[in-house]
Amino acid sequence: MSDPGRNPQLGFPWRAFAALADCFPRPVPVWMTAFVLLLLLGAQLSNHAIDLDHFHQMALARESLNAGRLLIEDPYAFTPTVSPFIHHEWGHGFLCLFLVRELGAIGLILLKLLLITLLAVCCCAVARVRGAKWQTVILLAFPVLCVFSLGMTTVRAQLFTFLGLAFTLLVLEKDRARSPRRLLWWFTWLVYLVLWTNLHGGFVIGPAVLGLHGIEQLLRRRPFLHLLPVGAAAFLATLINPYGIELHRCLLHALTLDRPHIREWYPLWKLPWQTYLPFILLLALSVIPPLAAVRRAGLSALDGIAVIVFLGLESVLHLRFIPLYAIAWLCCAPRWAEYALSPDRWAGARRLLRPWGVAALVFVLVGSLTGFANRRPFEISVAAMSRKGHASYPVGAVEYLRAGRISCRLMTHYNDGAYVMWHLYPRVTISMDGRYEAAYPPQLAEENFALYSAFPGWRDTLAAREPDAILCHVTRALAPELLRLEAEGWCRAYIDHEFILCCRPGLDWPIVDRRGETLIGDFEKHVRAPALPGWHDRP
Repeated sequence: MSDPGRNPQLGFPWRAFAALADCFPRPVPVWMTAFVLLLLLGAQLSNHAIDLDHFHQMALARESLNAGRLLIEDPYAFTPTVSPFIHHEWGHGFLCLFLVRELGAIGLILLKLLLITLLAVCCCAVARVRGAKWQTVILLAFPVLCVFSLGMTTVRAQLFTFLGLAFTLLVLEKDRARSPRRLLWWFTWLVYLVLWTNLHGGFVIGPAVLGLHGIEQLLRRRPFLHLLPVGAAAFLATLINPYGIELHRCLLHALTLDRPHIREWYPLWKLPWQTYLPFILLLALSVIPPLAAVRRAGLSALDGIAVIVFLGLESVLHLRFIPLYAIAWLCCAPRWAEYALSPDRWAGARRLLRPWGVAALVFVLVGSLTGFANRRPFEISVAAMSRKGHASYPVGAVEYLRAGRISCRLMTHYNDGAYVMWHLYPRVTISMDGRYEAAYPPQLAEENFALYSAFPGWRDTLAAREPDAILCHVTRALAPELLRLEAEGWCRAYIDHEFILCCRPGLDWPIVDRRGETLIGDFEKHVRAPALPGWHDRP
């Protein structure tokens, strides 16, 4: 039987679709397989719940443009902040603000689709350069999709790190193969590294992977000295940013900081088993290809194993590294897996898969259509009600403060501050938001989490910070304590199904109860709204 992955009459991507269709019962048209695969990918990408980091990133961009310079002193919080304030995702905020102002919400969706497409192309290119067949690449892509959803929100700066890792691996493969155009590949990588440095702090992955590649080349007694000037150029490239060397100091502090309250920095053993089961299955599956490669060709076949081991260990220690591990595994594992399948064994595997082919296609088709039916794939959502996997935003409380033209010092939780600062600054200043160590001293973050957990001493925090009002999600431990504060003169000014807003004694705020209403957050409407004037401009 001919190999559809090598059929010269089919071009990319039809060779890939034909290779997958060959595993299903005949006749399965290539266009049908293409349709189902694209539908599956579309269902994965159609979840356009806006990420909370967008609001503080775009707020920084907006106020910096108003000031005519990039702000290095935080203007948003009434609590202590660090100085200078170094935001390692500042470029992403400017990019998103530009896209939203010029194209609307669809601009962010298009950016997300572009990055995911480039990521897929880079992963396939790496696997193909290493000699893998289309059948193997596509087959191993399915378990990767199961663990990749962590980075699929709209649109995290982390996506640039995903793309940067895949592109770095592609350049390293070109270098390992001694490509005649490897100097051009290295130059292109350095250009991307400059952009990467100003978009996301995860750019450190690039030089780290380069270093691991150099060590592996040294141990294998292959040429590696040419990587030394590349490493020096990479360091110089990362200095091309508004903060200079201070960005590196800030990131070194961030990488060594313990984050006991941030879920995506948890180790796997602190999470419910349902959360990490797909990754554990992928980790178990990932052992098979390198073992097969060692058995058939020895250790020399395991090019890139250092990166896989490094990212695998980091994924066990920190949840947010799982997508990075999945990307590296998809790039490297297909070639290793083929050592376990001779042509006769591959033909047998196809015969084994064919009875399940139709069932698999139907399952994927139904699941993808269900995903589309439950979402609006061309709209960005600002959740006013809690949903699985997504936090809700204080949509109603912000509308209340905006409509009343209220100026205040507002106590906010880590998850809620960015949304408030974007819509209500400078009238409303906040106590905390998702910038964590970039803007706040570590003890302030601990204080914030202790307050909203109603730990002993939370009243002392209120007395020390002297907020005018407190915004609290109804599910947090502080919420019932706020109701008890009414006996001390605090007033419950606003409440809905998700949030409570209480003001201190002496403030005469109107009382609003919206618990019977359906609140809808309109991202494009609010994101295009101009910044509010300061309290001194209030008529």
